[in-house]
Amino acid sequence: MTVSVRPATAAGTPAAVALLARAFHEHPVYRHVLPDDGSRRRRLPGLMRTMVVTMHGDAGPLDVAHDGESLVGAAAWHEPGATEPGGLRSARAVVGMAWATRRHLGRWSELGTAMAALRPAEPHWYLFHVGAEPGRRGRGVGSALVEHGLARADPLPVHLECARDLVGYYARFGFAEGDPVPLAGLDLVTMTRPGRA
Repeated sequence: MTVSVRPATAAGTPAAVALLARAFHEHPVYRHVLPDDGSRRRRLPGLMRTMVVTMHGDAGPLDVAHDGESLVGAAAWHEPGATEPGGLRSARAVVGMAWATRRHLGRWSELGTAMAALRPAEPHWYLFHVGAEPGRRGRGVGSALVEHGLARADPLPVHLECARDLVGYYARFGFAEGDPVPLAGLDLVTMTRPGRA
């Protein structure tokens, strides 16, 4: 498989966001926030769209990975200095998140607050989401997306959160394990790749 990475187009963004929803269907964060499998399958696409497009659409690039003409992966990034949306966009995002998470909105808000508190104070890139089409995992899709983003980020640091079982994966790219995310029921850690001189 030969994977090429490029920025998502406006026309290609919905397919990239739908792919991320499929990629994260079994992720511990989304199982925590949407514990019922059927509800998660129905609501995660809308939640992902709300986060990646409505709330953070101006925060940084959305990259897509292709194998020939087939979309096989996507990664959403926040650029250094990206700010939270204001006004109408923020209100629309809150409505979208409330619709998707329903009675678990408190869990979702608590998670976001805990992660935000652990972000580095210095300017950095943030890997918000990266995922491969479920049938393409283990074939270099995620690696191609991460490497593409890291090359763009140099020389600044890059930060992310991940499930503890992925620490070794990200360590291959130069990330070092940081603080655990202090949230009961989840085993998440922060990881940061230091800036390059």
